[in-house]
Amino acid sequence: MRTRSVTSTTSSCSFGPLPMILPLLRRLRLRETIDALVPVTGRAAVTHGQVIEALVLNRLISPRALHGVEDWSRSFAIQDALGIEPSDLNDDRLTRALDAVFPVLEQIQGTLAWRAMEAFSIDPSWIHWDMTSFVFEGDYADEGQDAQAPRVKLGKSKDRDAGLHRKQLQVGYALASDAKVPFWHRTFPGNAAEVSEVSGVMKSLLDVVRRNKFTLIGDSKLISQTNLETAFQHGLYFVAPESRNRFSEWEFFQHRNEQGWEPWVVPPPISEEGTDQSPAPKTASKKRRASRTKKSSTIYLGFETQEMKRFNGQLERLRRLYIASSEERRATRKNRKRQLQRFWDGVAKAQKNLGKYSYTTPTQVRGHIERLIGKTDLQDVIGYRVTGRKQAHRDREIATDLEISFDREAYKRKRQTDGVYTLLTNLPLEHSGQAILLRYKRQFLSERRFADLKGPLRLRPLFLKKNRRLTALVSVMSFALMVYCLLEYSIAKSLKETGSSIPRLYSKRPTVTPTARMMMEAFEFCIVTKETDGDHVHFKMPPFNELQTLILHHLDIEDPWSFLD
Repeated sequence: MRTRSVTSTTSSCSFGPLPMILPLLRRLRLRETIDALVPVTGRAAVTHGQVIEALVLNRLISPRALHGVEDWSRSFAIQDALGIEPSDLNDDRLTRALDAVFPVLEQIQGTLAWRAMEAFSIDPSWIHWDMTSFVFEGDYADEGQDAQAPRVKLGKSKDRDAGLHRKQLQVGYALASDAKVPFWHRTFPGNAAEVSEVSGVMKSLLDVVRRNKFTLIGDSKLISQTNLETAFQHGLYFVAPESRNRFSEWEFFQHRNEQGWEPWVVPPPISEEGTDQSPAPKTASKKRRASRTKKSSTIYLGFETQEMKRFNGQLERLRRLYIASSEERRATRKNRKRQLQRFWDGVAKAQKNLGKYSYTTPTQVRGHIERLIGKTDLQDVIGYRVTGRKQAHRDREIATDLEISFDREAYKRKRQTDGVYTLLTNLPLEHSGQAILLRYKRQFLSERRFADLKGPLRLRPLFLKKNRRLTALVSVMSFALMVYCLLEYSIAKSLKETGSSIPRLYSKRPTVTPTARMMMEAFEFCIVTKETDGDHVHFKMPPFNELQTLILHHLDIEDPWSFLD
């Protein structure tokens, strides 16, 4: 039983997953880091560190818009856990805290990243880099915006509206491959070109991880002359796919004929539910068993070539891995089948309406066919010829005939490259092509963390106008994402080391990789009785059930209620 000098009536208060989250958050020392960098005056009721810590907890437990955090704190045990009055978490106080931490965000996240690596033994030898976009609505005029903060700008969205220009901010995350923890991030303007930001990211990561060597894994935006020069200049390794327009069919066929394919064994990725990869029980549905079988049936073939190229005035070795994926091949051919069907439907419509409507002149027909071909990847395979005749009473030409040519030999060559892509790397030769491919295939982990950020942590809606506050709030949510992922990493690591598992919340089937959301739901009804005794408050903690006890044990939390001392 613990006591605290406050005045209150007897009541029950919900602590939820605080006994699990707060000890981990205190290991990162988020509040102390912020208070050291951004001190407050002696008259302040709460510090900026306390406010940001409360915001992080809100995002983890019950995400609300800023104007709803005060009401949430009244229904939750924030006053008892953090010593903050609910009235001190009004939206005005929250935005002042965001304004205060904005100038030192780089120092805060750099310190937290290093502390997470030290406290949780995270190895940053292999780092995945990827960017996502956060879309906004409303007017974000330049007036009143901070010139030092990234601005909401029109840019190509990476979300459901991919390819459309939306008002957005872009955020890039560095994720430790083995731990699956995004330990560092950076916010960019909505119209920033991703390829031009990688060079600066490489230099910043050198300071964050405090080591001379690491391997950066990314998408095709990582490959540019400037980025590769930066990597070689600082002695960094990289792995990234080349864009399709760099793919040379002539070089591919030449090298393939010289070397031939080798089978590369790559285990299937972790299931999307975050569960273990053990075989499905016999009671599983046929559809589920078929899905698992299809995932593990992907076949990879590969070979590699090497070339010497000059960077920063010196010759450096580049390794190019040619990889053929049966899954990619199936997807490519399925997509092309749809493209060809739309193309022939469009051609049939044009031939039926030649000389009429919007297919009257040869120029109109040519434009229509060009658009149809442009929606396929067969520009080198499909040809066409449009003929017409002059009208006697009008000074224009009428389309009379449309001929389509299809190069069968070129189409066969195209099909041989289906599912083939290239990875470019400067890793030493002791890293085999198969091992490099296995590392690259973990790039999907970044997308999964983006789903966590926009799903359970609910980045949107954001009712803020000033870009410095938006940037600070994105950082707060990134801190919450780090804690969210550290929960999963810590328990998965312990379960693996002990060779044990824990039961699922709503199922008897055990798991060795529980999600943070499942763990927090296990503590959802953690209710503490609070009784006053004069000037003292007595907390009567309920006993933890079997699942809660297992979670706390594997998270190495010996005193879950230490924050009440």
